[in-house]
Amino acid sequence: VLDSTEASGQSVTGTIVSIDEEKKTLTVQYQTDVEQQVMETALFQLAENTSITKEGEGISLSMLNEGDQITVQYHVDEAGNRVIDVLSVGS
Repeated sequence: VLDSTEASGQSVTGTIVSIDEEKKTLTVQYQTDVEQQVMETALFQLAENTSITKEGEGISLSMLNEGDQITVQYHVDEAGNRVIDVLSVGS
C-alpha cells in the first residue's frame, strides 16, 4: 500500500549496488535513518526520458558503475515501481 507521499516526487542519495541494462533498472542502497544508520536497498526503473548526468554532462546508462554514488529524483507509478526522473552521479 502506497501512502500519499510515495506518489509525488522524491529523492534519495545512495550507492549503486547493481545495474541491469537490459531491463533498465538499478538497485540502489541508501540511508533511511541517519541517526540509527538504517540502510535500505530498493529497485529503481529508468524511464525512456530519464536524465542521467555526471559533473553536469549527460551520460548513458552504460557509463554507470556499481559503487557509484548517485542522487535520484523519482516518482512511484501506478504499478508501484520507483521510476527515476533525474539521476546524477557524484555529489
